[in-house]
Amino acid sequence: MNAMTAGKPLLGLVTSVATLVVLANPASAWKYVEHTAIGTKGYKQACKSIESRLPAQQDPTSLAIRDRFEIACGNLAVRAALYGQASALAGDRLNNPEDFLARGGDWKVGSRKHYFLLQLVDVHHFHPSSMHEWVKHHRAALQFAEAAAREQGIDAIDAFQRAFFRNAFGDHFLQDSHAAGHMGFNRSASSIAATAAYHKVWNKRGRRLENRKGERWTTYGDGLLHAKKNTEGKRRVVEACENSAYAVVFGARDTSHELAAWRQLPLLIDARPMASLLEGESEEEEVGLAKNLRPLQAVSWPARVDKVVDLTLQLYAPISDAKELTSATMLGFDTILPLVETRVHLSFGATTPTQELAVHPAVQLEFRKPIGLSIDGLLHHQIAASFLWEARTQKFSGWASLAYSLQAEMGINLFKLQAGPTFDVDRRDFGYHVGLSYGRVFGVAGGGVR
Repeated sequence: MNAMTAGKPLLGLVTSVATLVVLANPASAWKYVEHTAIGTKGYKQACKSIESRLPAQQDPTSLAIRDRFEIACGNLAVRAALYGQASALAGDRLNNPEDFLARGGDWKVGSRKHYFLLQLVDVHHFHPSSMHEWVKHHRAALQFAEAAAREQGIDAIDAFQRAFFRNAFGDHFLQDSHAAGHMGFNRSASSIAATAAYHKVWNKRGRRLENRKGERWTTYGDGLLHAKKNTEGKRRVVEACENSAYAVVFGARDTSHELAAWRQLPLLIDARPMASLLEGESEEEEVGLAKNLRPLQAVSWPARVDKVVDLTLQLYAPISDAKELTSATMLGFDTILPLVETRVHLSFGATTPTQELAVHPAVQLEFRKPIGLSIDGLLHHQIAASFLWEARTQKFSGWASLAYSLQAEMGINLFKLQAGPTFDVDRRDFGYHVGLSYGRVFGVAGGGVR
């Protein structure tokens, strides 16, 4: 049994809970309406560009070309809007291009659970996978388009539909490749919470980029497509989609437009890592324009959750008498220790022993070390060492503990279960403890090239 198979029951439970409480913070490169706007405008521009090249003759070949153009660009406003909507649904709501035409595929569009599941396995929406995903679907769409151009009548319409929706699906990833929050860190090695937080920060701050033509610009994402500061970024992503749609609309291979879309893709990036809280680098220093940009494909460092506030309920019990439980309710904060990549967690709260009617103030210091991720960063595995001091007037009391923790991450929300051995300092006795916590991410660090 592999890790993916073993994790399916837990994945189902987690996604069901998340659907009910709507706690997810999806990492979309652009908002739905922005994806729609990019796809719509790009398709319109492709049709208008091809219209200027249509032959004026009335011979059979020219008439066939005009019939093809009518199939692709007739009722342009409607056709382009459909293309834009399809590119918005792709990847975020539908996980397969065939879902657009398959009977019963439309249920996925309105399914909150399916939507959340796709957000959890969104690795292909981030550089460098997003570029490969676009190439894969664009290549298939070209084959469908060329086949459609050889058909006639209704058969030509049916074949074109396949090319149309396949390319719209691929264009979603092409659009993602131009969004600031989808680049500059290693998504495959990052947890879901770190991805969501990193994505949110950089979509707002913007990224300085350079393409294969040597052109530089700053792009943004998520809600900022139409912002004045993103004028250049918007123009470039729309133009890339126009070039992508061109050959599909035209019905014949046009390598100049394919290469134009490829040359417009970001190649270099200002990829300095984001500083953690304890490193103290200012935002102005961090996002200042870099003189030397780095290759996007050289970006290999993951994003890391930096600042978390959490609420934890813990139970401590000695081995000698499991009925003598002590519960602790703690509100805490943690961040990353630079260089050693260890998390330090400080929390304050109170303990309530079952053997006495009392409440004692408590402080806990914990060090956590990540040991791995599974299910594309949904589950985060850690080991921890901690000491909880219970304030009493007459004696020193507390627990020194080791623990393994399993953290399920949904957007920037963290649900953690941990357990392990403990030593009761007051009783000089070994025991065990378990803890359950909910946390929320307020900061992120890492990424970039080092």
